[in-house]
Amino acid sequence: MPHINLRQLFLFVLYIFEIYPKCVPFAFINSI
Repeated sequence: MPHINLRQLFLFVLYIFEIYPKCVPFAFINSI
């Protein structure tokens, strides 16, 4: 398992919260 870079992990989480909600219907997010 590769070493986890905290900065890369932060950028990945930021990417998820910035891009993912725009690509997926909000109804699907609310259903979780």
